[in-house]
Amino acid sequence: MRYPDGTEVLDGVDLEVTPGQMVSIVGASGCGKSTVLKLASGLLRPTAGTVSVRGELGYVFQDPTLMPWRTLIGNVGYLAELNGVKRAERRRLAQQAIDRVNLSGFEKHYPRQLSGGMRMRASIARSLTLRPDVFLFDEPFGALDELSRERLNDELIEVFRDAPFAGVFVTHSIAEAVYLGTRVLVMSPRPGRIVADIDVPFAYPRGDDLRYSAQFAEVCAAASEALRAVSR
Repeated sequence: MRYPDGTEVLDGVDLEVTPGQMVSIVGASGCGKSTVLKLASGLLRPTAGTVSVRGELGYVFQDPTLMPWRTLIGNVGYLAELNGVKRAERRRLAQQAIDRVNLSGFEKHYPRQLSGGMRMRASIARSLTLRPDVFLFDEPFGALDELSRERLNDELIEVFRDAPFAGVFVTHSIAEAVYLGTRVLVMSPRPGRIVADIDVPFAYPRGDDLRYSAQFAEVCAAASEALRAVSR
């Protein structure tokens, strides 16, 4: 991927993600992690090469991008509304998604009445109404405190277990990448290349015991070493 000003953002990125895989991507700022998601979603077209995505796609951005004049259930049902889903059905889908992200009881609340973590859950729920086969996450929990982040990691894993989509999760946190992912991809500085593809050997569900285990630390260390090796 090369921008019109000549900046080469990505070079030779080759990636396949199948249903039931949650692939985490880590790398230095500016290495092209978010660009990979934009290419996968069709928001950008590659300068060379091809992108193929099969099925419905969901995208969760760094910011929840909720409409302040809509209630929670109105925000969650918005994508279904844009897709022409009839009112009764989209309300059912929205309520189902709200229940899945543990926001039941807040349907009539406006975004300003919700915490940062609840707004991110609402953003995830909004994409869930489309029943995505492919789910892209662009650092959705980066602005949250550690406890909220860990709680949302667990909730996202539960969503993934209920309906195993093909997931790509961009983050700056190696620990988060390992905790969520079935694989961790490490990218080089710009132009971004995939320099390591690390299997994560832990079964779902995962919990606090895993975060503090020696095996978890070993996988984190392997990803960290691969990242340091290309940043020297």
